[in-house]
Amino acid sequence: MNRRFLELHEFSVNALEREQKGEHLCPLQRLSNGGHL
Repeated sequence: MNRRFLELHEFSVNALEREQKGEHLCPLQRLSNGGHL
C-alpha cells in the first residue's frame, strides 16, 4: 500500500473516532468521508 492511501485511511479512522465522541465535522469533511453523518 502506498503512503497516500495510508494517510487517507488514518484520516478517515480519526474522523470516525471524533464523530463517535460527539465532535461534529464540517460538511466538506463529511463529504470526503463518504457523506456519513
